[in-house]
Amino acid sequence: MHNYSIIIPIHNEAQTLHTLLNELNRFYLEGHQIIIIDDGSTDGSKNILKNSEIIDLITIKDNKGKGHAIKTGLEKVKNPKIVIIDGDLELSPKELIRLMILDKEKGINTVIGY
Repeated sequence: MHNYSIIIPIHNEAQTLHTLLNELNRFYLEGHQIIIIDDGSTDGSKNILKNSEIIDLITIKDNKGKGHAIKTGLEKVKNPKIVIIDGDLELSPKELIRLMILDKEKGINTVIGY
């Protein structure tokens, strides 16, 4: 499997971040890039994330919305394959592997989870 860049926009997700980071560690160890964009959180999310060695943290001072956060994250990707999930654990990061099936030769250009 080729490495992915995993983009995760967050806003005031302090209560889920420890679980999120623990579940993402596996993907970091496999060589995937993890980008978390803190979109103006005011609940201490940045303080939780700033010391994590497994993520590339982008901090946006004022909340500009999920779309802006995703665009900002896309500017920092290092891998040609990208997965975007939310940081609220609605989709468990354990399920990311099910989304990592992009394959141009097989005609799989987009994957959407719900």
